[in-house]
Amino acid sequence: MLKKQNIKGLDFKYTGYPNESHMAVPIISYYDGLRFVYRQWELPPINDEKINSEIITNHYKALSQKFGYPILPDESYFNGWAQWLIKSPVTLKNGIDLLEMNTVNYPSSSKAFMALAAAYVTKGEKQKAIAAYKKAGELDPASTEIKLRLKELQN
Repeated sequence: MLKKQNIKGLDFKYTGYPNESHMAVPIISYYDGLRFVYRQWELPPINDEKINSEIITNHYKALSQKFGYPILPDESYFNGWAQWLIKSPVTLKNGIDLLEMNTVNYPSSSKAFMALAAAYVTKGEKQKAIAAYKKAGELDPASTEIKLRLKELQN
């Protein structure tokens, strides 16, 4: 019936569960339904050498338009990916790019600025690292770790 109606903008899928009991179907169908509705949530497969903030930003802008509210890239997820990237000289620049994106998306996060500062240290960009640690310190003045890292760099 839905196929015959051909309703513009309606996205649907029917799945039968012939091998499941009546009691199991709601659980499985809720799971499958959420996976269907949010199927485009994940980034398309991309390798570490090609990932950058532009790809991520465009992906989340498209999600925001589709769902009708602002959706930002998850700070923790992309921080973790960036930490992986900065371990290799080949992908260090990409990791820093993701961490810079996090500071734009989460300007009140001391963790975002700390991670960026550590990446700048890895790259040998001392002045940028100092600036990022200073910003992290402004956001979290009680952090002894930030003060220690900043002191180490300034000596």
